[in-house]
Amino acid sequence: MHDALTLRLASALHAGQVADVATGPALTENEAALFDTAVDAAYADLSATLEQRGEPALDESYAGNPAERWQRLLERSRIAQAQSPFRHLILPETRWETLQATSYARLSDDDLVSLLTRCHMDISRTAGIDWTGPHVLRSGLMLWLAPALLLETEAWRDHLARLLSDRHTARAIRYVALRLRQADGAAEGKVLHA
Repeated sequence: MHDALTLRLASALHAGQVADVATGPALTENEAALFDTAVDAAYADLSATLEQRGEPALDESYAGNPAERWQRLLERSRIAQAQSPFRHLILPETRWETLQATSYARLSDDDLVSLLTRCHMDISRTAGIDWTGPHVLRSGLMLWLAPALLLETEAWRDHLARLLSDRHTARAIRYVALRLRQADGAAEGKVLHA
């Protein structure tokens, strides 16, 4: 139920484009209704699964939460994310803010590499040399999401060696992989391209 609810609420966030509600305007009743629908649909899925197993179905659900309650829950969620133990491990702060604020529910592998590239900063390397470019970032993602595919990449050893020397980027990649797993529910099914 947790995974189904997480996916449905992420879809409701995306559909309502309410990703910045904690700092922006309050949720509307229509946006709250999207969350209620997501809860009701996840509950219906659970009931159907129980019936398939020969168990009694659950009574129908109607979440019917007011927008203020959803607003408070979203604000609590944002506070919990801001207090993440990863916050102090992923530097610079702007990279953390970008990665933490991103919704991972519908990102492709190219989107993930682009996200990591946009917030990447080689702070200890010679200017003009692309030490940790997109191919290295993609290899780092493959390490966590598709290790067998990583081994098919020609320069995987060099790529991982570069990441070992750039721990802030390696941590950022691990964080992205964890967030993707959380959003997808099962990273094993995520298709990465070499």
